[in-house]
Amino acid sequence: MRATTSAGTVFTPTGPLQPQSANATPRPDACGNGQVRCFNPVFYAIDTVIPLVSLDQRDTWYPDTSTHVGVIMEWWLDIATILGWLLSSIFVLALAGFARSP
Repeated sequence: MRATTSAGTVFTPTGPLQPQSANATPRPDACGNGQVRCFNPVFYAIDTVIPLVSLDQRDTWYPDTSTHVGVIMEWWLDIATILGWLLSSIFVLALAGFARSP
């Protein structure tokens, strides 16, 4: 998983991808002192599967498609998003059916 800041710094869930130069101030946390939202796998799953919920995980973090695993992950995330929309639609339609039944 990767995240990119507006300055072009690439982060992984464990910290910046490129080591900091000798003159740069050290980053005490993996998120670069709030430069990117920290990766949380539970929130990422919720953000991917449940439509209309935005936890800014899926917007911030993306699979590294330069690897074979990253390409598979990208496909899996797209399928999970589609399944989330389908299941949510079925749930809403079921609730509407229960509301109309006598």
